Amino acid sequence: MSASLGFFTALAFAYSGFTALSQTLDRHYADRHGRGAAASPAERLRLQGLGWAALALALAACVQQQGWPMGSVSWVGTLTLGALVLVLLLGYAPAIAVRAARWAGMLGGCGLLMMSAMPA
Repeated sequence: MSASLGFFTALAFAYSGFTALSQTLDRHYADRHGRGAAASPAERLRLQGLGWAALALALAACVQQQGWPMGSVSWVGTLTLGALVLVLLLGYAPAIAVRAARWAGMLGGCGLLMMSAMPA
């Protein structure tokens, strides 16, 4: 169970991180907030920080689960899958993609807490 918990935790963080980073782009932000809307510089900086932090937490989940050699390889695969899910969802339902990213981030946090509480 802990292997799948580590994978889904990393996937949730990867999806959430890529969604936050995508919202720093004018096109994706306007898709969500209406035509002509643009994020303020402070909001862009906040979204970039959240996005990179989520990707770093995805790396932490993979490394905690599998160690550095295989964890880093697993992280790259998880990033690929998280980005693919976002690309498919963002093109058709941007509001659902952002809402799902919020839930994914929260579930990823719960998964990381559960992983740290489990015995090795």
